[in-house]
Amino acid sequence: MRKPSDISGRRRFLKLGGAFALTAPLAAILGGCAAKPSTIWENPSVAREDWPLDNSECRRAARRKIEQEFGGSELDRAPDNLPGAQTYDRSVTRYDANRRQTQLFEDCMRQRGYRPMKRNTGAPG
Repeated sequence: MRKPSDISGRRRFLKLGGAFALTAPLAAILGGCAAKPSTIWENPSVAREDWPLDNSECRRAARRKIEQEFGGSELDRAPDNLPGAQTYDRSVTRYDANRRQTQLFEDCMRQRGYRPMKRNTGAPG
């Protein structure tokens, strides 16, 4: 016969293991997305010293729009009927928000006349 403490300990382990099993692969994928971008934005009709300003303004505008679309309460909402469900749902929501923010940023830069150029990484091709 098992002791009640063994069962509760096993449940805790499974709950933590379930959360890890759901979030570890997603964290690995998202970690790869956080790498330094391989694209720079160029606009021949704007002085090169002004490029960082436009870049910053587009990033700020995209971030503000994301905060409106994916408000903080959205990240806190998640079902808790499965172990790790809240963590998984938050991760998916953050992933969607990051993708949308990137799209908004890129749209803003294009509207300002910028074009994406591949960064020269120096790796032999």
